[in-house]
Amino acid sequence: MATLNFNAIPSGTLGYSFSLIPMSSKTPFSVGIGDSATLPSGEALVAFSGVSGKIYDNDENFIYSYNNQQLTIEGYVFDTYQAYNINSLPVNFDCSRQPGELNAVFLTGFSEGKFSIKVWGKTGSCEPCTS
Repeated sequence: MATLNFNAIPSGTLGYSFSLIPMSSKTPFSVGIGDSATLPSGEALVAFSGVSGKIYDNDENFIYSYNNQQLTIEGYVFDTYQAYNINSLPVNFDCSRQPGELNAVFLTGFSEGKFSIKVWGKTGSCEPCTS
């Protein structure tokens, strides 16, 4: 699991955009945001996973089907919940968000050059990883 750290955003609104191409619908993947103190073994505060061509959010809701196409998952994280869309389609406006500091992005199941991540807060933006 790759973990990429950025300056902590302890509260308020955080925005994110994950643009990715899974290796295949048969290869599991995961991507999310969490606290570097608990990743990779701890629970992510915001997470998406894909397995067998289905994407699930951190509430374990089945939210989207995929093949080997590009996916863009974008959303905003608030103090107690998150809202997100996939490929510009609104999906969930009241997904849970675990409490804790947001200061790391994690991902597994992607080939080099098949993802980009952008995270931004109230005070500016950063792109911790573009590959």
